[in-house]
Amino acid sequence: MLVCDSQIHLWADSTAERPWPEGGQETFNNNPHRTEPMGAAEMIGLMDEAGIDRAVIVPPGWEGNMVDISLQACRDYPGRFCIMPWVPLNDPDEGMKRLEAWKGESDIKGLRFTFFNDEQRSWITDGTAEWYWDYAEKNDIATAMFILTEKERVTELATRHPGLRIVMDHLGVAGSLRGDAMKEAIDGVANLAQHPNVSLKVSGTPGLSDEGYPFADVKPYLKTCIEAYGAERCYWGTDITRLMHKMTYSQTVTHFTEELDFLSEADLELIMGTAFCDFLGWPA
Repeated sequence: MLVCDSQIHLWADSTAERPWPEGGQETFNNNPHRTEPMGAAEMIGLMDEAGIDRAVIVPPGWEGNMVDISLQACRDYPGRFCIMPWVPLNDPDEGMKRLEAWKGESDIKGLRFTFFNDEQRSWITDGTAEWYWDYAEKNDIATAMFILTEKERVTELATRHPGLRIVMDHLGVAGSLRGDAMKEAIDGVANLAQHPNVSLKVSGTPGLSDEGYPFADVKPYLKTCIEAYGAERCYWGTDITRLMHKMTYSQTVTHFTEELDFLSEADLELIMGTAFCDFLGWPA
């Protein structure tokens, strides 16, 4: 079975030679990821130990627009990594400049965007990002979105651009939700499955749990979403550097392969790697 982690981060310390952008340190300090940098060699060791064949690198926001570490990882470990970087949706000139520069980079398999605040979420539907939605739809670019509220904007986008291939990150819900609020949020995410161009990373889900391994309290949420989207549109992943205090990398795998008894072997083949690699055009 091909195992592909749909989201990891690699990064280095901010130095005089390679400084993070203004605000990068504050962003990092406010993130739940581990405090030490994560390099490609360490990540490969963890992947090998856990039986993970591949991983998709999402360059972290605190490093700004730098993709050098990610590209070097792909060159040092061919076939083990690919990349989903970002471009500024509110700056079409700079965004297109980056897209043109990356056209020859075969290890860049799509783009990923975060929508943390009201202004960023407004870009989805107010015309600000229309240049990118048009470009991505025309050029068949896999597009990941981390959006925790205002899912009606995703509905509008998916309807207006039926050829735009969208994947929502981390089950599409905030880790702070619990009880009825979480159930309502999960039902909203499941409702988006009616759009065939929307898919879902079932990633980082132990972060939604108040329990230890095997995180039985999140099992119903996973079942709801996977039944709504089907295994072919659900992609396992970890965001492992924010889960290391809670579990081992190997346990992130067995959480799905051994503990989710509603999944068939065929489901697991798709969810654990084959479906996302197909989505990205990253053949085994």
